[in-house]
Amino acid sequence: MGEPAIDLTDPPSGSSEPTREDLLALVSLDRLYRRMLEVVGQALSQAGYHDLRPAHALLLLRLGDRAMSMTELVSRGCYQGSNLTLAVQRLAAGGYLDRRRSAGDRRVARVSVTARGREVQETLEGMLQALARRIDADGARDGVGVTQLRRALAQLDQSWLVESVRIGG
Repeated sequence: MGEPAIDLTDPPSGSSEPTREDLLALVSLDRLYRRMLEVVGQALSQAGYHDLRPAHALLLLRLGDRAMSMTELVSRGCYQGSNLTLAVQRLAAGGYLDRRRSAGDRRVARVSVTARGREVQETLEGMLQALARRIDADGARDGVGVTQLRRALAQLDQSWLVESVRIGG
């Protein structure tokens, strides 16, 4: 199973400065993301979706029941990969996405989830609900549940954005 990506031991009492472990936790998201992709891949495999990559399944989940253009997918954070066109082509070829030209602008393609894609969404939502319940149960003793985790991640996201603007000018 491997070691946790983040050291959960408490810092020495009376210390107000972030420890090295605190700093490393801020950059552990890449390892957590890879671990999440591994778990998503296992869930997909167990459900019989052997042709679907974990990152592509997450795109289906983030898309929800909306129809979006490729530009919207990127701007709303639905897909971070540089090969979005390839991902959409694969998902459409597998019957997970429907890709249609926009009626108003034929240059724009809009994608939406098909019935098969909704099945994948339901599989992932079930897995994530079980995970959320486990996080809430494990966090009950120290008051850290899914809601607090979501808020902390949103705060970290905002902090990274501010730092990016500060450094980038």
